[in-house]
Amino acid sequence: MRIALLLVLGGLCTLLGHTAAEALRQRARTLAALAESLARLRIEIGFSATPLESAARRVAHGEVELFWNAFADCLADGLDAAQAFAQTQLDGQADWGERAEAIFADFAGGLGKSDRQSQCARIDETLLRLRRETEASETKARESGKLRFSLGVMAGMALIIVLL
Repeated sequence: MRIALLLVLGGLCTLLGHTAAEALRQRARTLAALAESLARLRIEIGFSATPLESAARRVAHGEVELFWNAFADCLADGLDAAQAFAQTQLDGQADWGERAEAIFADFAGGLGKSDRQSQCARIDETLLRLRRETEASETKARESGKLRFSLGVMAGMALIIVLL
C-alpha cells in the first residue's frame, strides 16, 4: 500500500512537470497560429478588401478560433479594434504572454483606422514582431520545458526517496 502511494505521488510530481512544460509549448503553438492567422488577415484586408469583422471571422481557425470569433463579435457590437482586443483579452480567450499581448494591442490600436495599404503595412510590421516573439517562445519552450519536466521527475524521485 505504501509503495503504491509513493508511486502515485512520484507520478503526480512528474505530471506537474509535464503540465508546466506543455504550457510553454502551447503558448508557442498559439503564437505561431496567431501569426499564421494575421498573414491570412492581411490577404483578406489587402487583396479581398473584406471588412474587418468579416475578415476576423474568416481567419478564425485552429488554436486562435475562439479569439478571432470573440474579436469579431466585439466588432459587431460596435467596438473599435482596440476596444475589441481589450475586451477579448479580458474575457480570457488567450494567454500569449505579456510581450505578445503588447505587440497585438499596439497593432489593434490602429487597425481599421486607415486605408488598406497602411493596414497591410501595419500587419507586416506586427507579423515580423510576432514571429520574433514566436521564435523566442519556442526557444523558451525547448529549454525551459525540458528543465520543468526534469524538475518534476526529480521532485517525484526525491519525494519517493524521502518517504521510503
